[in-house]
Amino acid sequence: MKEGQLLAVGDVRVSFMILKNSSIQIECAQNGKLEVRKIFDKKNSPIYVGRSDKCNMMFKANSFSRFQFTLIYEKDNWIIFDGDSKKPSTNGTWSMLKDETEIKNNMVIKVSEISLKAKLQSNI
Repeated sequence: MKEGQLLAVGDVRVSFMILKNSSIQIECAQNGKLEVRKIFDKKNSPIYVGRSDKCNMMFKANSFSRFQFTLIYEKDNWIIFDGDSKKPSTNGTWSMLKDETEIKNNMVIKVSEISLKAKLQSNI
């Protein structure tokens, strides 16, 4: 996960900030208005975000699944997984790119309401 990475889940935007002590700040905004902001220590890992009252960070947006995404602190990095890391969320968790990103096989790229899937082939 990169500093300032932005995720889109329906009309909700989720941003992340990695703090000096490897804590993570998560902000959820809906329709441009900040709704929730929380800071979690790496000792809180895994962190579940979604509509369920079992989540560490609950957000009651219709576009959110019960377990929308999971953050795990591993090898000095925060890693994000769609869903609860075992079962994916219903609508998926989409990363909004600010920087160049390597395209990988089967990567899904969402532009507005259009989803594109990359299929890489070798010319060998």
